[in-house]
Amino acid sequence: MLEKLLENQERGRIEMERQLDSLSNKIDANGKTLSSRLDRVVAHVKSFNNNISHMIEDQEESATPLHNANTYEAHTTYMECDFEEDAQLEDDFQHEV
Repeated sequence: MLEKLLENQERGRIEMERQLDSLSNKIDANGKTLSSRLDRVVAHVKSFNNNISHMIEDQEESATPLHNANTYEAHTTYMECDFEEDAQLEDDFQHEV
């Protein structure tokens, strides 16, 4: 009788271990699935943020006038011409007076 009781107890322990292993495997599989899904969500969010950053940069570039050496040089040349014309007009006016 004691032997039968010990056998039943051993079978119960083995069955519990099997169920725990099965449950552990299911948890691992679900964890991997969730991790994979989370990785895809993170990649999607990074891509979305990257696209928004590029859109903002494009808007800033289109809103900001470009100043390079050529435009600055041309602008100062026009200013010099204006000053020379003003000086010439002033000289002519002084000469007439």
